[in-house]
Amino acid sequence: MAKIILKTSAVSTPTLKLTSVAVKRESDAVTVFIQGKGLFNYQIVPVGVLRLVLDFPGGISLLSFRTLRVGHAILRQIRIGQHEKKLRLVFELAQRADHAIKTGREVLAVQFT
Repeated sequence: MAKIILKTSAVSTPTLKLTSVAVKRESDAVTVFIQGKGLFNYQIVPVGVLRLVLDFPGGISLLSFRTLRVGHAILRQIRIGQHEKKLRLVFELAQRADHAIKTGREVLAVQFT
């Protein structure tokens, strides 16, 4: 009797496919809108007082750039890095700031005040 061997392979879908990063500047605040397809599953990684790091496990970036210069009194720039098992966004602050994160359908908003 012949053996039948069934092989299955788990197809891993990225948690997030990053499609857009937009910035809204105000005099006393700056809000970053991160848009994409998929789930906004993220982890905050502490890296000092002048950086906020968000890791998106399994995420990928569809953007054509890796750095977005903001030039605001609160937020200098955003770096976007693609790593083997995660997508990382690094917010480089110009000064200490509080932040708030809100998620919505296909968007994550990070506000610095």
